Amino acid sequence: QDFFAYGEEVDLALRLARAGLRCGVEGGAVAWHRGQGSGGLRRRTIRAKYLANHWMLAVRHDSAAALLREAPYVLRGELQYWLPRYLASPRALLMAAADLLRRWRAGRRYYREFERRHGPSAGRLRQLRAQALAELRRARPQ
Repeated sequence: QDFFAYGEEVDLALRLARAGLRCGVEGGAVAWHRGQGSGGLRRRTIRAKYLANHWMLAVRHDSAAALLREAPYVLRGELQYWLPRYLASPRALLMAAADLLRRWRAGRRYYREFERRHGPSAGRLRQLRAQALAELRRARPQ
């Protein structure tokens, strides 16, 4: 419920992985979306939620040490991939940053509570990320 739109499926996958469960993709599954969508990224408020949720995933699921350790790589990715999206809507970027600041403490509290309930998950998550990366590399045509 912390994710209004965009990122909720990644949040679910991370929660399952941190709890020690594996996630995958069922290639034959079909999903139908009835009615209206979330409004698309054309609306500034929706774009702001999209950007804020992108950042909140790390706040909710990575340790403080991992956030600091991976900051240079994350920054590089932000500049390479996300910068055009930020420049396309600077007001949405400001709204997203304000939303992130409002939600930061709750995100860190979520991380600590999850760790308390399920035990340390950083190692599990690191291992599952490494396995997923290895599987992706094996699946890529050479």
